[in-house]
Amino acid sequence: MRIADLVNAELRRSFIRYATIGVSNTALNFGMYAALTRGTTFWRAHYLAANALAFVVAVTWSFFWNKRWSFGNRERRYGVQYAKFILVTVVGLGIEQGMLALGVATLGILDLLAKLLAAPLVVLWNFTMYRVWAFKEITAQIRTDHS
Repeated sequence: MRIADLVNAELRRSFIRYATIGVSNTALNFGMYAALTRGTTFWRAHYLAANALAFVVAVTWSFFWNKRWSFGNRERRYGVQYAKFILVTVVGLGIEQGMLALGVATLGILDLLAKLLAAPLVVLWNFTMYRVWAFKEITAQIRTDHS
């Protein structure tokens, strides 16, 4: 078996795990957003704030599961990694917020549809940046640099 085949197999496994966690994370995010915006007129009128609140809850859930299971990262640099994870995710939130505002305010589409349309772009952005930056192990880099 070639090294490229091993890397590709590991990348596929990592993405499948990421996608599995993403399903639960999306259900949590959408469920909380829908409950807030459909449960009260306050959150319905402030749908971007409701989206941000649902995001904060979902991102913390996502960090712990992705760190361990998707990317198999066992380093104890939780603070640094959480900060990187949050930064990547905030950029993803910005992409989602922009598309949500554009969809609702400019295109006049239902907020849930606009949120759904933003999801694939945000998924690709987050996975790539988590893998190559947030959870890239320093010990792996050191071994590679000194080989």
